[in-house]
This record gives sequence, structure tokens and C-alpha cells, in this order.
Amino acid sequence: MCVCVCKDLLDRLKEAGTSGDTVPNENLGKMLEDAQRMVNEMKDRNFTPQKTAAEKERDQAKKRMRLSFHFLVKFLSQKLHKTLRNHCGLLKDASIYLSESTF
Repeated sequence: MCVCVCKDLLDRLKEAGTSGDTVPNENLGKMLEDAQRMVNEMKDRNFTPQKTAAEKERDQAKKRMRLSFHFLVKFLSQKLHKTLRNHCGLLKDASIYLSESTF
């Protein structure tokens, strides 16, 4: 991403130099050289350790998310089961009450 931003800035600097905008020509060459050097340095860097660490962190986060989801589902199913059991008891009581009452 950073390389793309630098390339975009390089293109803007080139356009500014040719269109006569506010960038003086004597500074433009130096700025272009510096920007190109920075782009090349970024291309040459090895980001494998950071990528590996980020992938490991992502995998750990996914594992924690799956565990959290599992525990949430288990908790909600137990709570639902308890609520349904309570409602079944209330319905049985109501059924007994209605069968014993006379109309």
C-alpha cells in the first residue's frame, strides 16, 4: 500500500514539474530522486517476519473467536433448555388445573 502511495506522489511530482505548478524545477529532481530511492528501499525490504507474525495472530484470533462462539452457543442453549423446561412445567400445571376445574 505504501509503495502505491509513493508511486502516486511520484506521478504527482512529475506532473507538477511539467505543468509549471509551484514546485521549483531545481527541487523537483532531488525530490524525485528521494522518492524513487524510498520506493526502491520499500520494495527491497523483507516483510516476511511481520507477515508471519500477523498470520499467526490472525489464526489465534480466529481460534479464540470459534471458542467464544462455541461457549456462547452452549450457554444460550442451556438457558433456552432451562426456560423451555420451566414453560413445560407451567403448561402441565395449567393443563392439570384446567382438567380439574369444572365448567
